Amino acid sequence: MFYTFTHKPVLATFHAIHKQLLILPLFLLLLMCFVGNAVGDEANPPGKGYTNRIIVKFHASKNTLIVEDYFLQWSYQQGFPLTYVKTLGTGANVYRLNEYKSAADLEQIIDLVLTHYYIEYAEPDWIMTPVYSEPDTTSQQLKLNQQWHLNQQLNQSTTIALLAQGYPQQTSPDLLAGLQISHQQEGGYCRTTRYHHNIVATALTSLLLNQTDSSRSINLLPIKLGNTCQILASELVEGIIWASGVSLPGYPKNQHPAQAIVLPIALQGRCSRQLQWAIDIANSNGSVVISAQPKHHSAKPSRLLTDCRGLVPIELFTY
Repeated sequence: MFYTFTHKPVLATFHAIHKQLLILPLFLLLLMCFVGNAVGDEANPPGKGYTNRIIVKFHASKNTLIVEDYFLQWSYQQGFPLTYVKTLGTGANVYRLNEYKSAADLEQIIDLVLTHYYIEYAEPDWIMTPVYSEPDTTSQQLKLNQQWHLNQQLNQSTTIALLAQGYPQQTSPDLLAGLQISHQQEGGYCRTTRYHHNIVATALTSLLLNQTDSSRSINLLPIKLGNTCQILASELVEGIIWASGVSLPGYPKNQHPAQAIVLPIALQGRCSRQLQWAIDIANSNGSVVISAQPKHHSAKPSRLLTDCRGLVPIELFTY
């Protein structure tokens, strides 16, 4: 069943979501970190530009269980033992390294993997680092070409998928039944994730404020990505694909494919081959993919996902 509402209830829903965010006591977080380390959970990355995951795609004609097992044995022999995590909807596999690696180390590992006879391509599964910023209320207007593009995509009744990192457990009737996608274990201490709600809510607000037809009904489809601390590129890929209506192994069918998919960014990171593939698939299914982007004050801004083809950026805030 679809729940329809206008702008004010949409914003009220997000205010309610913010109030439901729980701040865990520090001792509980430390206990979670201690227990996680005791049972072998993943540690937090030592800094930006590190990840402990890679994405590997085998040649279709050579993708068998025997080949995959051989590849894992080969990785041990080469000095970077890999552990299988899962197979993405793109057909590529996600593997976990035994420790976090820097960008320079990852480049060497990827170069070595690409020499393997059975491998079509490989790339790091980057941690999508957020840009911490407060929304800029002075830049709530879409550019004319962006507004035209969105108006061409959105129908009288529109489903907007909100991909975020920290949706709390709640049963608001204003939200459709969504999904949680995580390839990670919980554990460890990190900064609050409230910025994702702020950025997503601001992007949605901008989208709604610039619609000429106030009678258009909006249906919200929440998709929670990652764990408390971070989002991986592979999780973002599956979130985009599922939101656009593509069925993925291991997940229920999306009964409400989204016409608009709002990403939980600004996120620092690279537009990888897998992420570009996901955006292309969403666009081909009739979904417009939207990202909140900052206006740069520095001469050399951090690299963002603006180089992804088919991604509609909305400049909402400054950092």
